[in-house]
Amino acid sequence: MPLLYNADVKGILFIDDFKPRRFSARQKSSVLLLSKIIALVLEGIRLSASSNKADIMMEALLTISSDIVIITDHEGIITECSKNISRFQIDCNDIAGKPLKTLFTPQSYEEIQKRLDEKSLLKSVPVKMNPELFDNRDFILNGCFINDKQGIFLFTDISELNALRQELKSKTEELKSLNEMLESKVFERTEALERLNRELQRANEIKERFIANMSHELRTPLNSILGFSDVLLEGTFGSLSPNQERYIRNIKTAGKHLLEMINNVLDLAKIDSGRMELQIETFSVEDVLKEVVTTMKPLADKKSINLILSLDPEAKILTADRVKFKQILYNLLSNAIKFTPEGGTVEVTSELDSSKETPTLSFSVRDTGVGIPPDALEKIFDEFAQVDSSLSRQYGGVGLGLALTKKLVELHGGKIKAESQLGKGSTFTFTLPYTSRVEIVEEEDVLEAVTLDFPWANEEAPLILVVEDDPATSEIVTLHLTQAGYRVAHAFNGEEAIQKARSLKPFAITLDIMLPQKDGWEVLQELKTDETTADIPVIIHSIVNNRELAFALGATDYLLKPLDKDILIQTLESLKYSRERTGLPLTVLLIESNDQDSEELKTMLEELGAVIYTAKESKKGFDLAVALRPNLILLDIEDSDTDEFDIVKELKLSPSTRDIPIFLLTSKDLTVEERMGLLGKIERILKKHTFDTKELIDHIKELEVIYPKRAGLIDELTGLFSHRYFNIRLAQEVERARRYKLPLVLVLLDIDHFENYIKNAGAPKGNNVLKKVSELLRKNIRGSDVIVRYGGDSFAILLPNTPLNAGLSLSNRFNAIIKNYPFPDEHLQPKACITASIGIAFYQGQTTEELILCAKKALSSAKSKGGDRVEVFTEEMEASKPDIH
Repeated sequence: MPLLYNADVKGILFIDDFKPRRFSARQKSSVLLLSKIIALVLEGIRLSASSNKADIMMEALLTISSDIVIITDHEGIITECSKNISRFQIDCNDIAGKPLKTLFTPQSYEEIQKRLDEKSLLKSVPVKMNPELFDNRDFILNGCFINDKQGIFLFTDISELNALRQELKSKTEELKSLNEMLESKVFERTEALERLNRELQRANEIKERFIANMSHELRTPLNSILGFSDVLLEGTFGSLSPNQERYIRNIKTAGKHLLEMINNVLDLAKIDSGRMELQIETFSVEDVLKEVVTTMKPLADKKSINLILSLDPEAKILTADRVKFKQILYNLLSNAIKFTPEGGTVEVTSELDSSKETPTLSFSVRDTGVGIPPDALEKIFDEFAQVDSSLSRQYGGVGLGLALTKKLVELHGGKIKAESQLGKGSTFTFTLPYTSRVEIVEEEDVLEAVTLDFPWANEEAPLILVVEDDPATSEIVTLHLTQAGYRVAHAFNGEEAIQKARSLKPFAITLDIMLPQKDGWEVLQELKTDETTADIPVIIHSIVNNRELAFALGATDYLLKPLDKDILIQTLESLKYSRERTGLPLTVLLIESNDQDSEELKTMLEELGAVIYTAKESKKGFDLAVALRPNLILLDIEDSDTDEFDIVKELKLSPSTRDIPIFLLTSKDLTVEERMGLLGKIERILKKHTFDTKELIDHIKELEVIYPKRAGLIDELTGLFSHRYFNIRLAQEVERARRYKLPLVLVLLDIDHFENYIKNAGAPKGNNVLKKVSELLRKNIRGSDVIVRYGGDSFAILLPNTPLNAGLSLSNRFNAIIKNYPFPDEHLQPKACITASIGIAFYQGQTTEELILCAKKALSSAKSKGGDRVEVFTEEMEASKPDIH
């Protein structure tokens, strides 16, 4: 029979006396009662065991838990607590029998009770404890009631954790502050390094230009010295006395030595600037070395030095620059012979090393000379470095030979080293990559490497001369230009570029800097100093980034490789306008259907001194544009159903109006399709009723600066820019100088007693004097400088990126040129010649008005001292008043 307790089987009752028997109803009832009693006893035993186990577990929990454990009855009265509560100076007996709420602040307990009423469960609830018991420490509470009879609550002390969190937060903020400070320092240091790099780069460029220029300037007179020395030594003009011959030979020897040093300096400069190229060819090692040794043998024979040549028989050929390879050997051999005493030995050897992945061929020059101290071996390859000044006095030289030799070796991808012992001699070894024979394919001269034939090409289209030595780049530029409707001619070196510029007279020139025969800088300078090509716009297109030099030499624009097609075409398109007819006043055609808007815009534009023409309909507007050819068209478009977009197309198709800039006025947002349809046909899209007067005027002034002739900014008499252009350009240059911390000089020039000249010589001759003065000034300024006719007999010259001393030097040149030029009837002047007074102001943070005032005060000072002089503005002139308009 099963032993059941609450329908749970606790066991089985088995009764058997091993006799056949039938149980009576009473017996069955007794057995059933017995089974229930046994089941009840078994459940009691189980409950007792479970209770003991629970007590043990509870005792363990209360003993070992790091959290504070509080146990309550169903009414919230504390019955037990963990032993570790004693660390807060609290005894379990002190709080037993007290309500749980005595442990909390009233506000915190209300929150606890509210949560228990809602869920009968507390999970990670921050609580505020009774400060009298727990000394304002922070706790997290977890707890619940079990079967509504007993509550168990765990208190986790998070005071130290919060303190750590707060410290971590503080440290994090401190670290963030340090990072920001570090970033600021890094930014400052980076900026300082970039500035230093720019200064070093500029200094290096100046050094290279100086070395190149000085080398050229020095070699020219030296060649004359050597040439005339030969003439005298040959006895062309009579025989020489022994002393005269000795002295002239000394002059020639010294000249050759000086010329050699200058050539070394120039070669070093070329290598440093990356302008020295290798002419690779394959040649016989033995032939070249024998040639070098033969050349050096007379020098060795003078000192009875034995020259030995020992070559590796396996290394018969070498692929390198033959001329520079010989120069390396000449330098090393001349040094070895120079520092080897009489009767010594100099040996040249070669050795092929094929064990490496890339075979190398080494050449060694050994001598039995004076040797080099160990501490000097590291610096002997430095420029202008010498081992001992006494040796340099004894043997000569300035320390450039080995520096140049090292650079030539490294240019070939090789290495050079030196070994030496004092009194026993030195060994210089250089190693070059040993490559297989290179077949030199002779390229035929290509006059026109790029030939493109497009059906849309127009014979009357502007001609662009593309100067580029790389055929692939030339083809890309040609493709872009022809697609844009230009004709193209080509030049592949500097000489050809100058010849074709003179013969073809192109509309514009795109010029690369790295060119054979003559580099781009030489080409640009020659083009701008030649009257037949000076007015041709030149656009520099090169990987060499030197905008300042390009603009100073007269370049129109500067584009860096790789080519940006859009920028190139945009630049050429702007040049179309700037080279058109001149002298017209600023005229604006306004096509606007709304009378009120038309009147507002007209008033706005008349403030510019412009002549305004208006039309309500597109048809009339087109007719007026064809008849008047205004400087600018303002076109209102309000409704896509109208034909304003058609008139844009018509204006751009008509030969007489296609070059007129168009500003669109609209109050709606144009779709992408509409904007794409207008691409290349208009200058600006302006929102009606959102732009102000200043914005529109600024847009028009941009056009004035880009197209000064069309904007009427050219003085008719002199052909110089007008006073109006000067005001616009001065504001731009002052802002540029302020923003980029660049020097800026303003020069005002006034012809002395010009009214006297007109009175005595007549107005026509006076006009001729003004024209000639403007021509003289224009010929003596750079392409980046600006010269304007400032007033009746006054001129203003803006010198951007120019220090004061350079501006003063240029002004003195102006003064001398004008004074020495033979003007007609100049004897009628007080000083019997035409003279000028010049005032100079240097930009030091002034406004445009203040800068002009400073220049006027300097000019006034020059005039008050009798004229024919140059004065620079000083603080002492501050109180004076200028006497010119």
